[in-house]
Amino acid sequence: MNFSVGIYDLFAYAIPGSLYLALLIYVSDQQSWLNAEGLVNLPMPLLIAAGLVLSYVLGHLTYPLASTLDHLPRGRGDAAMAAVRRAFVERAPSERAEALSRTDLFLIQAAAEIRHPEAVAEINRLRAMGLMLRSCAAAMFVASPVAASETLLGGNPTFAAVTAVLLATLGVVGKQRGQGLRSWAAAKTLEVCYWMSDADLPVPAAPTDPTTSRSRPQKAGPSIPRQ
Repeated sequence: MNFSVGIYDLFAYAIPGSLYLALLIYVSDQQSWLNAEGLVNLPMPLLIAAGLVLSYVLGHLTYPLASTLDHLPRGRGDAAMAAVRRAFVERAPSERAEALSRTDLFLIQAAAEIRHPEAVAEINRLRAMGLMLRSCAAAMFVASPVAASETLLGGNPTFAAVTAVLLATLGVVGKQRGQGLRSWAAAKTLEVCYWMSDADLPVPAAPTDPTTSRSRPQKAGPSIPRQ
């Protein structure tokens, strides 16, 4: 049996999940639920395999928590994607650009991936890294209160307070950079599809109003990321 690990498995799930796993081990050791020092006595291959599996599972289980960051502040993610679409139309003012900006980004990416998969590899890399940073930011926000609690329960309150502030700051920065990378992925999706021929990527035209024979604007498609 062959096992393959995709770019989303690694960046979007396994890496963020490892942060949650480290946090769980730390809390369990502090509460005497687990002897962290005893883990080093386990066979190293078993320890590595267990860590990878648990990280991957935790990454999936905590993914909905990371998804909520797209809506904080309210509508921020949708506004970022709408700005990408507007900027694309401004850079390439044409009917094709207008049509692409109204089309679902995942749909046109799928068409591009069928015809030119090598052109979509960079888009997937950018989006996967953006999802990784968003999920890591969520882990930082969860770990920050844990560090803050150590100011009262631990033996080094100054270090715990600094760590709590640092984790919260990293969470904010990670959320912003994650959104930035996914915006780049959305922009690159539009740019790559713009230069594809109609045979490779037929773009639906805007619906027309039969009473006025003028194009009616459509609502923008689902924002990136859909996950």
